[in-house]
Amino acid sequence: MRKAVWFFDSVTLSNFALANQVDLLLRRYPAGRLCVTTQVVDEVLNGLQSGHGALNSILAALERGAIHHVSLSPAEFRRYQGLLATLGAGEASLIALAAGRKGTVVTDDRHARSVCRELHLSVTGTLGILKAACAEGMLTEEGADKVLADMIRKGFYSPVRKLADLE
Repeated sequence: MRKAVWFFDSVTLSNFALANQVDLLLRRYPAGRLCVTTQVVDEVLNGLQSGHGALNSILAALERGAIHHVSLSPAEFRRYQGLLATLGAGEASLIALAAGRKGTVVTDDRHARSVCRELHLSVTGTLGILKAACAEGMLTEEGADKVLADMIRKGFYSPVRKLADLE
């Protein structure tokens, strides 16, 4: 049986990094299940150069292999090029990978999520991860709401202020 993988965009990773919650992601998505592309790594590096030092936790996880770096195959690269017409490089690369490798795209980008639905790809985002972490007993709902509040203070635009508001 094939292991499920999640392809993360830089914004979702940044939400967790800025709230000092990368370890939560690494516990939820162990050994090779949390994947990023070169395009996403480039976006994280741009964030670091813009002064977001908390993103170093993402690079540290990459360096020790806790976050898996995935390259596009030639066929995935062709799909990626087509997606660039309407998406940013990070999201386009994730969707190209997920389409070819049957993974889940992790993004909060509204247009990218719409493309995922059109392509019948599995998609989740920051709120879905927090909700799943609660369901799996990794966080209490109160704990998740505190993480969410911290993310919002650090710049995450969330349509809700508490996870209970999702239901």
